[in-house]
Amino acid sequence: MTVALSVVTFSAPAEAQVRPVRVDGYWEPAEPDTSVLGTLELRDEAGKIRAFGVTAAQAYMGATKGMSIFRHSQPRPLRLRGRVEMVEPFVATESGRAVTLFGTYDARNDSITLTKVEYAKAPEIDSSDGAEKSP
Repeated sequence: MTVALSVVTFSAPAEAQVRPVRVDGYWEPAEPDTSVLGTLELRDEAGKIRAFGVTAAQAYMGATKGMSIFRHSQPRPLRLRGRVEMVEPFVATESGRAVTLFGTYDARNDSITLTKVEYAKAPEIDSSDGAEKSP
């Protein structure tokens, strides 16, 4: 008796492997936070891992939105890459401060290479009582 065996392999389409992304969110989201779509674990070059709460995400090739962009890497931490003067301040951003990162997500090596980071204006604190000032 002869048995034929066929092996079919699938790989993610090229556009799903490397794509430009925009990700909005903040470090260490509080539980539960209904504005957070999901959490990405991001690892810097020193190996430090922080939780980044994603409030919006957009891939510019394939028009994918939300956490499904990162489905090829989850649940592994994503390595942050980019210029040191961009990555270090991003990783050091205080918890809760809104940040928008622009970069390239590479599912082949579970990384995001930062190309631009925008920071929301930090709230002004009234030094007399520690409360946020009203605009």
